Amino acid sequence: MKHVLGITGGIGSGKSLVCALLEERGIPVFYTDDEAKAEMRENAGIHRDLINLLGPGAISSDGQPVKAVLADYISERKYVKAHFSSEKPETIRPRADRSSSDQ
Repeated sequence: MKHVLGITGGIGSGKSLVCALLEERGIPVFYTDDEAKAEMRENAGIHRDLINLLGPGAISSDGQPVKAVLADYISERKYVKAHFSSEKPETIRPRADRSSSDQ
């Protein structure tokens, strides 16, 4: 039986420390933040949505989301913070599933 444990907490609460301790004991750790960032870089659908929402300046010439454009938009429109900071399991879940099947 496979068990999955989620580590959550605020900034500076020790999530990375707990994950490092788990890894030291040979327990695989899936870093959702890293995978979400990779999804933002690699997913053409997300790029298209960002361009539709923020304009062509949302994606750099090398095809990467422009953090400053995203940050400006979010800071100007505080009501969208929940949308951008909420998990998007439909795009991250496949990465987690691939990771756990590799372990």
